[in-house]
Amino acid sequence: ITHFTFYSWPSILCPDPYTGEYVNYDEDGDVEGYHTEFLGNPHTRTWIAVRHIESYQPMTFTSEDFNKRKKLYESAIEEAKMLAGINSKERLGQCQLTHEGIFQIAL
Repeated sequence: ITHFTFYSWPSILCPDPYTGEYVNYDEDGDVEGYHTEFLGNPHTRTWIAVRHIESYQPMTFTSEDFNKRKKLYESAIEEAKMLAGINSKERLGQCQLTHEGIFQIAL
């Protein structure tokens, strides 16, 4: 059995490159999840359930496994700081995987 541990990671809400959607809704119309692009090098993307979304909090490095990822995390933090200083339209322009996918958003 493989055990996966998930850490908080800086990300940006952005459209899914295939559907153009930012948000998934359940059958009652409640928000079920958001499409996010994880910052750092390389960028990755996925749909995240609402229950796993939280405001960003700086992390402490306690796990040896996570220490191996510290450099990646630090690059993600630097990118997040840069994105915090620009407006929403400019931030969307930084969604690398959206623009590399088949769906191009009109900014």
